[in-house]
This record gives sequence, C-alpha cells and structure tokens, in this order.
Amino acid sequence: TMLSQRARIEGIDAMINFGLKIDRQKALILIDEIVKEYGSNSPKHYNYFIRRLNELEKFSISFIDQVRYIAAAVMAYHAQKIKLIKIYDDVISCLEKLKENSIKTAIITDGIPIKQYEKILRLDIDDLIDLVVISDEIGIRKPNPKLFSYCLHKFNVKGHETIYVGDNIFYTTVIDDYVR
Repeated sequence: TMLSQRARIEGIDAMINFGLKIDRQKALILIDEIVKEYGSNSPKHYNYFIRRLNELEKFSISFIDQVRYIAAAVMAYHAQKIKLIKIYDDVISCLEKLKENSIKTAIITDGIPIKQYEKILRLDIDDLIDLVVISDEIGIRKPNPKLFSYCLHKFNVKGHETIYVGDNIFYTTVIDDYVR
C-alpha cells in the first residue's frame, strides 16, 4: 500500500540519518527490489537490505551497526504508519449506525493477520465489526470469489443482499460479476 511504501522510505531515511553511508536513491531502489522479491508483507525487508549491502554490494557494516540501522528503520517505519493511518471522519458514525440497526459488517483484507489486526485496533473499530476475514488465515486471496463467498456463508446471506465497499475497482468488479 501507499502507506507502507511511505513508511519504508522513512525507514531508509532513518538508517541514513543514523550513519549508513549510501546514496538515498540507490537505497530506495534496493528496498523496492527486496519488496518485490519477498512481498510487501515480509517483516524482514530491512534485514535483507543490510544483508544484501554486506554480501553483494561489499559494504562492511559491523554487526552492532546492522542492528542499530535495522532498529532505527523499524522504529521509523512504525512511527510513520501510526502517523499516516487515518479513518475518514464519517466511517465511525456509519459503523455505529449499522450496528445500532443490527446490520452485520465485515472486513475482508489480504495480508498477515497481525499487521491487519494492528490496523483495525489502531483505528479503534474492532468493536464495530462483526467479522474480520484475513486472506492469510483461510488461504484465499482477493479477488478470488471464494473469499467473498466465505463471508456470505458466515453471515448466511446471498450476494444480492449485501453491499461491498472496496478500495480497488478491479476487486469490486470481480465481486459485482460474481454476485449477479
């Protein structure tokens, strides 16, 4: 996501600020390469980054400096994510109204469960959501219609009885085609 990408950049900047001698643009290209290889949800991007610098780029970063740089990057990454994660002003009141009217709600998301629940808890919406479905928990990723079918089954409803709100037009189109 854009949020994670911005947070990763903050992590790289933190390493440079703590003394890592590398051209920022080169570092950003390298971290992007690592994210593409290991996926955006890997918890070890910065570890791979430092390892790659030492092994392939012939840097000689001491163990203690490796740990310092990685810690600085992780701290900056999380600080940026906390700063940037926001919920639209009307979402909480909307979710509260839905709950008051006994309308069931679900979140369907891809990713690592701990990271996804962290976002839900930070946004303080966990009590307003009836069902959280994280693709990695059930082994199906969006836009596979089986993921959405799973939610329909959990709520014992038909597709035409639901509303899907998403942030990716491709997923929304797939679901729209599926529930017809």
